[in-house]
Amino acid sequence: MGFAFPTKAAAGAPLALLPPLPALGAADTAGFLLSQAACRKQGRGAHLASVLSSSATEVVAGYISSHYPDGNVWIGLHDPRHNRVWTWTDGSSFTYRAWRFWEPNNWMWREYCVELRHFGGFKKWNDIDCKRQRAFICKYHLKAGVHQPLGR
Repeated sequence: MGFAFPTKAAAGAPLALLPPLPALGAADTAGFLLSQAACRKQGRGAHLASVLSSSATEVVAGYISSHYPDGNVWIGLHDPRHNRVWTWTDGSSFTYRAWRFWEPNNWMWREYCVELRHFGGFKKWNDIDCKRQRAFICKYHLKAGVHQPLGR
């Protein structure tokens, strides 16, 4: 079942989270771009999840912990132009920040996507190479009266 919570980005419309989804394939994980594409296929404006406040951080962290407690998870924050300007895949404003200490560090000049790490309870962001394989979490718009996640 999806978990709904209000967000300013959707003008107060409820959103739902899908459980962290593996990509189709043996590895059960995907790089950032394939993860975003898999979210988009879910419909209803789905994207990799944007985490826009400390309260949303708590909701997302709790949700991931209950569905995928042992691995790192993509969220929808990235630097598509490789100029250290971070953007959300759903177009939300980038005002809230929850970076881990010393992040973002762009280690080896190749970290342009963001994960939530299981060490630390999925509450802090880490920039990492977009080609790394991760589970991912999608967020989508709920329609009135709909409480089931898409594709389930």
